[in-house]
Amino acid sequence: MEYGYTLRLLKSIVFMKLGLTFLAVILTILSTNAQDIQENNEFHPNFTFAGRLMFDYGSFDYKNEPDISFTGTEIRRATLESFGELSKNIGFKFQIDFARTVFKFKEVNIYFKDIPVIGGRLTIGNVLVPFNLDKITSSKFITFMERATPAYYMFMFKTGFLYENFNIWKNRIGFQIAYTANGEQIRGINYHLTEGQNLTTRFTLNTFERPSRNEVLHLGFSFTHKEPVKIDDAPDKIYAIAVRPEADMARVSLFHVFHDVNEVLIGGLEAAYTIGSFSVQGEVVNASISTINGRSYVPSYYGYVSYFLTGEHRPRSSKNAFGRVKPIKEFNFKDQWGAVELAARYSSFDLTTVDQGKLNDFTFGVNWYLTSYARVMYNYIYSNNPGIETVNMHMIRFQIDFAKKF
Repeated sequence: MEYGYTLRLLKSIVFMKLGLTFLAVILTILSTNAQDIQENNEFHPNFTFAGRLMFDYGSFDYKNEPDISFTGTEIRRATLESFGELSKNIGFKFQIDFARTVFKFKEVNIYFKDIPVIGGRLTIGNVLVPFNLDKITSSKFITFMERATPAYYMFMFKTGFLYENFNIWKNRIGFQIAYTANGEQIRGINYHLTEGQNLTTRFTLNTFERPSRNEVLHLGFSFTHKEPVKIDDAPDKIYAIAVRPEADMARVSLFHVFHDVNEVLIGGLEAAYTIGSFSVQGEVVNASISTINGRSYVPSYYGYVSYFLTGEHRPRSSKNAFGRVKPIKEFNFKDQWGAVELAARYSSFDLTTVDQGKLNDFTFGVNWYLTSYARVMYNYIYSNNPGIETVNMHMIRFQIDFAKKF
């Protein structure tokens, strides 16, 4: 056991060094090209080197099984990335995460923007699947330490094509559509390209926006059609759902594998409203799984409210999601203490149709924004799967991110 862990750790260190070397090569090449092109008075390529680090501490009290209660720590994310534009119409993104002693590709792609006639942007490679508001919002900016349970229907990143346009009707309407392969592109290889594809769309509408009052009403709809996967020598095509309470170190509470699956349809509605320092957000998602034995439905939802005690607000991002909070007064150890946000969320994920229970989570959160790039988070999560499991969780996160443009 110790030998296997040590081997994985050594592999991780090697992969990390390779990743850093690759990023260094990219930065060197782009820097050289930028100087050459600048001398010719042509387009000036730009690129950014960025990263994020999230360190978690958690206490888990399992009421039904006290013997498995524990206190632990986790490097939740240790991400490095580089992104930029090589010309007026061509750009790239390279994002890799080193948490959990392994490396994982996230967004690794090339894109073409300002497409003639239709506008928008076409991305090719490992893309972020455009399904629901909670997933589209970056982990740097989500209100709670973890996304709500409706995020567990599918992987976030897949290999394929993504078209998106957020400049429709004076930037009030957004449209995204992705055609992706099954499987998850973890180390640059996807073995399931022939095992079915997925079509995902997302429509968003900002019905009104009043910047003077920091007021926005956001509405959206997402839909995906998934073809099931036949893995290796398995006799049939499957679709698996695994849901844990809203803390990454918690064990899985709901799990089921659907066999002999024909297709999976997932639809979701999203809504958010902000005015001043107050915001409310919620989503409803339902999956329809068709098998040779009939059709099963798996619904879920969440809703939350948040409020800044110090006068800040949640800003809208370019992808019709939410972005970086900017404290009115950044922390300085003297007379400025940053921004403070209080939040509360309730979520539910229902697998009773296959006799696996219903997971209900309540989360109370406090966010302390020291600066725009540094945050301390506290979450208390009460998770209950009636008659099966009840967990009380206390979580703390120390988070930073950075970005340097060249």
